Amino acid sequence: MASKVIPLLILLLSIDVFFMLAHIAYLSGWLTNSFWSVEKDSSFAEWYQHLKEVSIVTLLIYHSFKIKKIDYLPWCLLFLYVLLDDALMVHEKLGGHLDNAFDLPVFSSLREQDIGELIVSAFFGAGLLTLIFLRFLWCEVRVKHHYIDLLVLFSALVLFGIGVDMVHMMVSSGAEVWGLIEDGGELLVMSLIVFYIASLSTGKQLSAAIASS
Repeated sequence: MASKVIPLLILLLSIDVFFMLAHIAYLSGWLTNSFWSVEKDSSFAEWYQHLKEVSIVTLLIYHSFKIKKIDYLPWCLLFLYVLLDDALMVHEKLGGHLDNAFDLPVFSSLREQDIGELIVSAFFGAGLLTLIFLRFLWCEVRVKHHYIDLLVLFSALVLFGIGVDMVHMMVSSGAEVWGLIEDGGELLVMSLIVFYIASLSTGKQLSAAIASS
């Protein structure tokens, strides 16, 4: 039963909230170790996020072997890129190279570096989403519903990871609030994705899993 993974969702979201509260405590001066900040590279929260990304890739591979189909492998490649991008700062580094190699335009408060990062993210995102779309055309109806669910969840991740991040860099006030919204939102959405993919092995969709709890 999909309801068996509901405790996993509760655990993941509880840890997310814990890290968000720890971040607030750090900003308030109650915690002094900067690794409690969700905005810091290699923070405790970021390592926890990496663990979830590894879990997503592993679960997608497991599910693909279980059903003996490659339907979910394009999604596996997408989340593998997300993992590598987070861990190795791919779009930041390549965006910096683009900034150094070309005269990139400046838009509003965004730096040339920011534009380069957006170009890199768009390049890899477009390529991987194209693979997902092509496989979507050949999937059975049940799997297509899973694709749509995953696309909605991934879109939410992009909204926080890129959309809110851009706002965070452009605004002159409330940076700490926007930083918490960005990274906290990513934490919460990634937990939902882990839960959803874990629920796939039960043969139910996310909405059915929640309804059965």
